[in-house]
Amino acid sequence: MTTPHPTTAYKILTADQWAQFQADGAFHGAPVDLDDGYIHLSAADQLQGTLDKHFAQATGLVIAEVDLLPMEMIAGADLDD
Repeated sequence: MTTPHPTTAYKILTADQWAQFQADGAFHGAPVDLDDGYIHLSAADQLQGTLDKHFAQATGLVIAEVDLLPMEMIAGADLDD
C-alpha cells in the first residue's frame, strides 16, 4: 500500500527572509538552501523538531505554508526518465 504524497509543506523563515520575500515577490532561498542547492522544507510532523533543532534561539520567525503539486501537474515534467 502506498502512502499518499503530502500536499503541504512548511518553510521556516526569519523576519528578514520574510521581508525580502514580500519585497521580491519570490523566495530565492535561505543561506542553507543556497549552500545545499535546494529549498529545505518540513512536513507537518517534522516542523516542531526543525524549530527545536535549528531555530531554538530565534525570534520573529514566520512559518510559510507551501502547497505541493504532484509531479504530473508540473509543466514540462518528463515522467518517463
